[in-house]
Amino acid sequence: MYLDVSNFTHITEVAHKKGHYGIEIVTVILRKFFDIVHRVVDSNQGEIVKFGGDSCLILICETGGSTAFLQCLKDIKTELISQFDQINDEFIEYYGIDFHVHGGLSYGMVNINIVGDKQYHLDYFIDGTPVMNAYTMCIKAGQDEIIDDLDGEIPSLPDPERESQLPESKADLTDEALFLPPQVKQKLLKGSRPAELRNVAVIFVHLEPETEGPLDIHTYQGIYARIQHCVYGFDGIINKIDYTEKGYLILICFGIPFIHTDDIERAFLCAIQIAKLNSPSLRIQLGINYSNIYAGIIGAENRHEYGILGNAVNIAARLMSFAGGGEVALSSEIVHRVNSRFEIEPLSVIQVKGIKEPITINIVRRELPERWLFYRNSFADLPLVVEPERIAKLLQRLNREEKVADSGLVSGSLRESDPAMDNPAECTSIRDRVDELILITGAE
Repeated sequence: MYLDVSNFTHITEVAHKKGHYGIEIVTVILRKFFDIVHRVVDSNQGEIVKFGGDSCLILICETGGSTAFLQCLKDIKTELISQFDQINDEFIEYYGIDFHVHGGLSYGMVNINIVGDKQYHLDYFIDGTPVMNAYTMCIKAGQDEIIDDLDGEIPSLPDPERESQLPESKADLTDEALFLPPQVKQKLLKGSRPAELRNVAVIFVHLEPETEGPLDIHTYQGIYARIQHCVYGFDGIINKIDYTEKGYLILICFGIPFIHTDDIERAFLCAIQIAKLNSPSLRIQLGINYSNIYAGIIGAENRHEYGILGNAVNIAARLMSFAGGGEVALSSEIVHRVNSRFEIEPLSVIQVKGIKEPITINIVRRELPERWLFYRNSFADLPLVVEPERIAKLLQRLNREEKVADSGLVSGSLRESDPAMDNPAECTSIRDRVDELILITGAE
């Protein structure tokens, strides 16, 4: 079963209007949500196995025969919707916030995959057809609805196709500390329930195998161990690995739980190293963003994890979607810290849900040779050569296009009249520097 809070972006927007107190409201709402889920599923042989900020993945073991289990699943769905309806009334009264949940449920055999290098930490993800079906149905579900694909019966299943293969003995795996990054262990020893607002560099990694179907566990283990080596070599942390409707994902953070003055540079160099692991059999895409997030304990009172919340993750995910195999996409906050040594190409300007300002997509094209920095510094103080008439025409067309966009109309003719209008990110850069350009031109 997969459950997701509906319109969570709107909830955070309403809460954040109350200032820093808003993050407290968000964490209270999520804690009550996860408390209900944990209480209901735990009493029915279920377990929250993955948190996703405002969502969670649940596994429920079959007990008591197919007929009894089918009724158990129906009861769980009914109880959850009833409990969510009750806390919605509470949240409206206290915070003026509507709270609703939607979800999907499927039945079948899944793979619980434990991976990682023990010198850093172990981690796990769950994949299989039922997991993907649950995600897909959650997307289709309406507000306050949990839909399933059971058709009124529990289907019979074949025997497992692969044997259980764990990297450690069961006795070793009962040590929960093995699944925590070393830095997180240190942080938790300093405080029982950390909750902070931090500026963090977030790397969103997408792994896509060449063939359809689940990624071979040995292939995943090999690439994940190398990614761990990259991340912890720069003193970052792997916050989460997961398998969702988007595929195999890895979330990496620099700036939590501890801060470095050069977290952006560390994250960038780490991403460049990971991108080099791209191969014909495994496509790796990366997106990096630097922004303010909430970092702390997320989940129920008796089942929780150290995680992050914030638009930084959503932006990094959108950036990643524009990267090709072996490519790294950056937000503008990263570019100015690395463009002296790397060639960065502005690719596009997009709007991300929940973010007022447009986001510029930048792609890393290549590392510049050492002599490039010498040449760049040699010419840095020389005046730019520009054509005032052409700049004026470009700005006029940009302003006209913005007015058309603001009015809700669509115009394609403005760019057709001048090839220079084909790259909106480049034109925006020209507009942002127009005062500098005109000043230099006047001096000439």
